[in-house]
Amino acid sequence: GMLKPGKPLKEGVVGRLEAETPNQFIIYPAYPNPFNPSTQIKFAVPSAQKVSVEIFNIIGQRVAVLANGQNYSAGFHSVTFDASKLSSGTYIYRVMAS
Repeated sequence: GMLKPGKPLKEGVVGRLEAETPNQFIIYPAYPNPFNPSTQIKFAVPSAQKVSVEIFNIIGQRVAVLANGQNYSAGFHSVTFDASKLSSGTYIYRVMAS
């Protein structure tokens, strides 16, 4: 499959992972991409926040929820999308923080 980033609630930028606390919300490209059967979705939050990560198929149906308003501390995080039970294709991910 292949993932395309969805639109975040807060604008994200692509950058390098660093050991320090980020000063803004960041969404990194999924890696590896294309993938088979799983990929990592990495993001960074500048302060403790509730984060949701959802995966949608190309027609907009939600096919997976990797984080559902879970509390994440300030810093760099990743979640794994395992698509082994889904058909091959293009998927869109949405990362939201509040």
